[in-house]
Amino acid sequence: MIYLASGSPRRADLLRQINVDFELLAVEIDESFHLHEVPAEYVKRMARNKALAGYESLSEWVEGALVLGADTIIAIDDKIIG
Repeated sequence: MIYLASGSPRRADLLRQINVDFELLAVEIDESFHLHEVPAEYVKRMARNKALAGYESLSEWVEGALVLGADTIIAIDDKIIG
């Protein structure tokens, strides 16, 4: 079983399109930018933190669970704009 730590309907649709069985995990993380953080590092940090938060939210009986975290941003010239 794969757990999707994302509230994005598009990510869920993508997994359904490729016939992946998954369960949604609602996660809340701090998504603020760090000073001087480049977009690639920010988006990697967000995806990792979502996956970790999702994994930590699972009951202990789900040993070896696979948790997918993802994030999307828009950036121009290494500046995050959305």
